[in-house]
Amino acid sequence: MKRNIFSSFVLDIAKYITTAMIITGALGSIEYGWKYYAISIAIVILMVLLGFFLIDDKSDKYKDVQL
Repeated sequence: MKRNIFSSFVLDIAKYITTAMIITGALGSIEYGWKYYAISIAIVILMVLLGFFLIDDKSDKYKDVQL
C-alpha cells in the first residue's frame, strides 16, 4: 500500500516538473534553456520509471481468468 502511495507521489512530481518546464518555455526564454530542458527531461524519465517500478501490480482482479 505504501509503495502505491509513493509511486503516485513520484509520478505527480514528474507531472509538475513537466508542467513547469512547459509554462516556463511558453512565457519566456531561459538563459541556457537547453541545459534546463535536458536536466528536467532526464529527471522526469527517471521519476516515471521509478514510479512505474513501484506500482503494485499483484492484484487479484485477474485471478479467475484462464486463457
